[in-house]
Amino acid sequence: MSLELIQQYHQRYLILSDQFKTLWTLNQVLQGIYKNQLNREIPYQIDFRSLYNQIQDLPQMFSGYAPKHVGAMIGQMESAIARAFEDMHRADAGVSPAEVRRFFESFKTEEEDRIILQIIKYYIHRQTIDDPIRDKLDFLITRVAAIYSPTEARFNLRDPEFLRDLFRKLTPMGRPAPSEPESKEEYLILLREMRSEMTECKTLEDFVRSGVLKAVRALKARMGSAFLQPEILVKVAELNVTTKNRYLEVYKTEEAALLEDTTKIKKLRLKHDAETPEMLKDMRRMEEMERQFEQSREKGELKLDVMARYKHAARSALTQLESDFTFLPEGAEIPPLPSAGSSTTTEAERLLKELSERGRMQVEEFEKGPLAAYRKTGKLDSVEESDRFILKGLAHRMQIEQVIEPLLAAQKGDDGPDGALLRKAREVVKAGEELEKDFLFVIEDQLFQGDEARAQFLLRGKYRLLRSLAGLWLLLDRVAT
Repeated sequence: MSLELIQQYHQRYLILSDQFKTLWTLNQVLQGIYKNQLNREIPYQIDFRSLYNQIQDLPQMFSGYAPKHVGAMIGQMESAIARAFEDMHRADAGVSPAEVRRFFESFKTEEEDRIILQIIKYYIHRQTIDDPIRDKLDFLITRVAAIYSPTEARFNLRDPEFLRDLFRKLTPMGRPAPSEPESKEEYLILLREMRSEMTECKTLEDFVRSGVLKAVRALKARMGSAFLQPEILVKVAELNVTTKNRYLEVYKTEEAALLEDTTKIKKLRLKHDAETPEMLKDMRRMEEMERQFEQSREKGELKLDVMARYKHAARSALTQLESDFTFLPEGAEIPPLPSAGSSTTTEAERLLKELSERGRMQVEEFEKGPLAAYRKTGKLDSVEESDRFILKGLAHRMQIEQVIEPLLAAQKGDDGPDGALLRKAREVVKAGEELEKDFLFVIEDQLFQGDEARAQFLLRGKYRLLRSLAGLWLLLDRVAT
């Protein structure tokens, strides 16, 4: 056998040995997760001892065996390892990133870094990345790249040069991830920019409204297998550690505020005798978000968008409760909502029915869809929530027009508008201001859920309402002075 052929076979043997190590390490982790967390048997049967013995016997065959026979044996082992990779992949796909995180958080050993690096190498050998694998890699990279400091209450990044050397050692026996030099440089620049943007996020709203978390996730997905390049892994680790520290700072502040708001809500509700439909809706929503928040926290997979929706629901419920109690003396009755307010379903439906029957007032293009949905049933509650707000805004603008007309006529007269008309106009303004606040709540909710298109749709309705409301307010200010 020629020296060149022996070198080729030896290289294939090294790759097989390297791949076997990653499979054996991942197998140990998966066995632990399936047994202790999923409470079921591992969904594969691989004879690791036999594979190991056969791989270890290969170098002895390089001398004394015909090249054809050696090549056939190596080929059989490569096929067996490839099948093992597929079996392990199916088992790994049945394990969520959160379950991997829980395993390592409960599994303490001096060998942790070695185990994590072997699992990362498994994915490098496999050369295929999807969203769950990328989430697992994100966790594993951050775990090996950061050291938690209890005194500082933050994660400190290991030396970047050390990490670069560490990640480079993962690929010698594998197949380096394909990446054009230009695209790799572009990814490195974008990762640095996003890390800088992450440091600017000081509050929960900053994270949600900036869209930086979604942008980071989109960038990582765009990279494909280039994500596995050593230089990119280092920058991903830097970005992840920065994100983790910003998250912890925001989480501590927001969790304390949420606990305070929730406690306050529960105390106020104990004093409450008559809950309005709007209040009951806010309370149910808050309780549902509180349940999701607690479940996520127990699972160790709390995300900022869950906390954001919980915070929004709590603030909405608290606003309803405080509006009833803050300015009322002890024992006073809660006054009914103003009849002029089109934020009430009955008034809005009366006005929308009038619009449908008489075709009064110009309807904007974006309002035609919600109006058509309302006409099918004639019931506002049957329309989707965001469409319902557009319709309430439309109904209130109709009410504004009905008030403006007699105000303008009275302004031209000698005596001016009477007291009843002025009171009616003020009630319409007040109800419009309340509806504008409701718009703000639902727009923020859409932003928290990441639906920017729906938020933009609602913004159109809000600004159309504000334009009409401003016209009435200015007219009222002029005629009442």
